[in-house]
Amino acid sequence: MSRVRTSMCLLAILVNFPGVAFAADFYAVRLQPSVPLAHEQVVARVSRLSGPECFPPATSLTSAHGTVTLRLDYSDTCQTGQPAPFRDYALGFFAAGSYRLIILTCYNNPPPAPSPCLVAYDQPFRVIGEGVAPAPALSLFASSILCVLFATFGLLAFARSGKCE
Repeated sequence: MSRVRTSMCLLAILVNFPGVAFAADFYAVRLQPSVPLAHEQVVARVSRLSGPECFPPATSLTSAHGTVTLRLDYSDTCQTGQPAPFRDYALGFFAAGSYRLIILTCYNNPPPAPSPCLVAYDQPFRVIGEGVAPAPALSLFASSILCVLFATFGLLAFARSGKCE
């Protein structure tokens, strides 16, 4: 009987474990500000692509050797009261340089199921110095004007080449 129970537990673990790993891969993170300066606080806006989530408070936030690790411990209850489309996590202030943000999602499963910690997000981000300003993006109007000009000059050059008869 003990052997059957052990086999059933192992089968349940094998069936449920890939579902946990699969569910942890659908997070999106948007830093605020999107291009942080050295004197600005960096906030990670974490959202789940499949919809609202009961985001837990950060269990730990560590920063070492250019890697920032945010750990989120999930339980069976919704600690925030109800699911939300996103949650902001303050990461802190950083010196100018390149960093890597890792979000670990840990699950508190009852025994004998495993309680894995999975890497849900792992991407680099950059903090620029105070004297360095990001390149400004062109507005929609300016981009449209440039496209029209390039198309006009391209058609004129093609017409003057004699191949447009």
